[in-house]
Amino acid sequence: MFKTINETIKVTSSFFRDNVIPERFEWNGKQYTIKNSKLIHKARKGAGKMFFFDVQDDNNLFKLSFDTKSLEWELNQVFIKQ
Repeated sequence: MFKTINETIKVTSSFFRDNVIPERFEWNGKQYTIKNSKLIHKARKGAGKMFFFDVQDDNNLFKLSFDTKSLEWELNQVFIKQ
């Protein structure tokens, strides 16, 4: 089950042409190294773009978004195992 978070987070990422690649992020004082990243879709937001990702570390699944106008990352959802 996904839990909605919608918090701004710090992300280390690389950029290649028109692509963004998240590599690791910090949330709640903990570092998460991204092992697998999949760009789900891009969308226009005013003059900028939004990139939406599904990412995984060794144990967790997260949904992240990146706003090219504000240059802010957000943790949108985290998968909670039941």
